[in-house]
Amino acid sequence: MIKLIFHSANLNVFFFFFIASLRSSELINHLLNDLIATTNSYKIVQEKEARITSDLSLSQAQLFPLRKENARLARENHDLHNDTIRLNDEIRNGTEDYTRELQKMQEHLQDSRFLCESLQEQLKHNHETMDRLRSVSRL
Repeated sequence: MIKLIFHSANLNVFFFFFIASLRSSELINHLLNDLIATTNSYKIVQEKEARITSDLSLSQAQLFPLRKENARLARENHDLHNDTIRLNDEIRNGTEDYTRELQKMQEHLQDSRFLCESLQEQLKHNHETMDRLRSVSRL
C-alpha cells in the first residue's frame, strides 16, 4: 500500500512536471543540458583525479628510493668533506714540521760551515806558526 501511495505521488509529481514542461520546455531543456554537461564534466574531473592520484602514488613510490639515495650521498659527501679537511690539516702540519726541520738543518749547516771555516783559519794559522818556528829553528 505504501508503495502504491509512493508511486502515485511520483506520478503526480511527474504529471506536474509534464504540464510545466509544456509551458516551459525551453527552460527545462536548458536545465537538462546543463545537468548533462555538469555530469559529464564531473565524470571527466573524477577521471582526471583518479589519474592524478595514480600518478602521485607512482611518483611517491619513485621518490622514496631517490630520497634514500640522496641521504646516502649527502652522508658520503659529508664524510669526504671531513676527510679532506683532516688530510689538509695533516699535510699543513707535516709541511710545517718539514719546514721547521729544514730550517734547523740549514742553521746546523751554517754553524758547520762557520766551524769549518774557523778550523781552516786556525789550521792555516797553525801551519804558518809551524813554518815560522821551523824557519827559526833552522837558524
